[in-house]
Amino acid sequence: MKPHKMKRIYADRPVVDYRYISNYVREVKNRFQHADHRHVYLSFLEMLSKYIEREKTVGNVISEVAVLFEGHDDLIEGFTNFIPLRR
Repeated sequence: MKPHKMKRIYADRPVVDYRYISNYVREVKNRFQHADHRHVYLSFLEMLSKYIEREKTVGNVISEVAVLFEGHDDLIEGFTNFIPLRR
């Protein structure tokens, strides 16, 4: 899963590929859809929510996702492709 190349309109704003983000979140949901792993998907959504609400820093979220998705290196790499490294 690779993000699409997009032209920056504003140099100081990160480029957001909403299609990539949507596909990524769908992949996380599909991977952890079974009852015994559903908590992983729900924890991921909670982390994103707290990040969006500025209750967690980028570093916190990246560290927590690395632990949550341990053994799923493709998901960890995919996450770092869309999370802005600064705000």
